[in-house]
Amino acid sequence: MDAADDLKLTMLQDIIRRFSLIQRARESKIGLLAIEMNKFRRDRELPCAATLLTHARNTNFHILHESAKIRFIINSIYQEHLLAVDRNLTSSFDFNIFNFLAQFLGLGETLHSRLIADLLNPNGTHGQGMAFLGSLLDLLGVDRQPDEKWIVTAELGRIDILLRRSNPLAIIIIENKSNRAVDQPNQLYRYWHNEIHLWRQREPRVTLDHNFHILYLTPDEWKVPNLNSLQKPISGYDSDLPNQIPEPRIMILNDLLALFSNKISISNPSNHRLIEHINQYREYWK
Repeated sequence: MDAADDLKLTMLQDIIRRFSLIQRARESKIGLLAIEMNKFRRDRELPCAATLLTHARNTNFHILHESAKIRFIINSIYQEHLLAVDRNLTSSFDFNIFNFLAQFLGLGETLHSRLIADLLNPNGTHGQGMAFLGSLLDLLGVDRQPDEKWIVTAELGRIDILLRRSNPLAIIIIENKSNRAVDQPNQLYRYWHNEIHLWRQREPRVTLDHNFHILYLTPDEWKVPNLNSLQKPISGYDSDLPNQIPEPRIMILNDLLALFSNKISISNPSNHRLIEHINQYREYWK
């Protein structure tokens, strides 16, 4: 084995240690190459990639010389790594504060709810007023008012994110399933009853259905509300109430962040700090 092959083997070992190839499959072909490597390893019943490399270097098998396929895979990974290093040098592409926090501190559902609520809050730290909340209201078809006043809360009671306007009354419940938690029995029905139905009952003025929503925020298309979550509990609720509420509006979390990103890129394109913050948050969810 020549020095170049030895360097590639060492580089491959380093890549395998430093990156999760399967996670990087979304952004590059490294994950696909790793799958091919694993397939080759299984066919020969070698326990791990490191063993494959050691076997290639220390026995007469000389797999790099005998298999063009493995040689191509290693060369491709090596070239991909060089490109990634160059890209990271010029743009710090691999740096993402959310990935860092998730790795070392953990990012649970509660923190995600607070991050999203702060973006939706007209008085949030972003300083953009109604920009983000307004884009969501327009998407949902909520009537808009000049100088409208919204109250935004996160993790208050059992509601992940609650948006409420008093005049005219409008309420949006956001059920955050960023951790893919299982829906609890009658969960969304109880939220609807306590935060929408009862509030509309107390409102003396006429209220319009399109100003009231439950938004089911999910990281994946397959994660949808459980039917049992929409159904009325067996006891404790008036008989004239519906037995089931309509299915909530389902929205992919990254689509919501894309809505925010597009809004700030148009309304305030010079705010690079906020644009980068949202883009890094979007990358985290890809």
